[in-house]
Amino acid sequence: MNNEIYTALLVSILGTGLVNFIFRTWISERIKNAIKNEYDQKLETHKAILKSQSDVEIERLKSQLALVGIEHQIRFSKLHEMRATVVADTYEKLRDLHHRLSEYIQIFEPAGGKPKDQRRQIAYESHESFRSYFQTKLIFFPKSTADKLEKINLDLVRAFNNFTFGVEMAPQMGGNSAEKWMEVFEAVTGEIKVALDEIEAEFRELLGEKS
Repeated sequence: MNNEIYTALLVSILGTGLVNFIFRTWISERIKNAIKNEYDQKLETHKAILKSQSDVEIERLKSQLALVGIEHQIRFSKLHEMRATVVADTYEKLRDLHHRLSEYIQIFEPAGGKPKDQRRQIAYESHESFRSYFQTKLIFFPKSTADKLEKINLDLVRAFNNFTFGVEMAPQMGGNSAEKWMEVFEAVTGEIKVALDEIEAEFRELLGEKS
C-alpha cells in the first residue's frame, strides 16, 4: 500500500514538474516571439523612415544638381556669346586693317583716290584700333590662336613700317623703292593673306562651325 502511495506521489511530482517545464518553455517562447515581433516591427518602421529620408535627400540632391546644371548652361551660354562677340569684333578689325594696309601700299593708284598720306593715316588708325582691342581680349582665344594674332599683328606692323620707310622715304634715303614696294606688296597679299585666312578658319571653329 505504501509503495503505491509513494509511486502515486512520485508520478504526481514528476507530472507537475513536467507540466511546469512545459509551461515555462511555452511562456519563454511566447516572450521570445513577442520580443522578436516587436523588434521586427520596429526594424521595419526604422527602415521605412530611413528610406523616406533617403528618398527626400535624393530628390533634394537631384534638384540641386539640376539647378547647378542650369546655372552652368547659362554661364556657358553667356561665355559663348561673349566669345562670339570678341571673335566677330576682332575679325572685323583685322580684316579692316588688312584692307586699309592694302590700300596704302597699292601699286596702281586710281584717279580721284585718296592721297598716300591720308591712306597712311587711315591704315595707322585701323592698326591702333585692332591692336588695342585684341590684346585685351586674348583670354577668349586658345593659346595657338592668340599666338597667331600676335604674329600677324607684328607682320602687319613690319609691312607698314617697311612701306613707310622703305618706299615713301626711299628717295631721301637713297634706297630702291620699287624693289621694296614689291617686297611689301607680296608680303601683304601673300603670306599675311594666308595667315589671315588661317585665323578666319580658326574663328569659325571657335563659333561652332565644323570643318
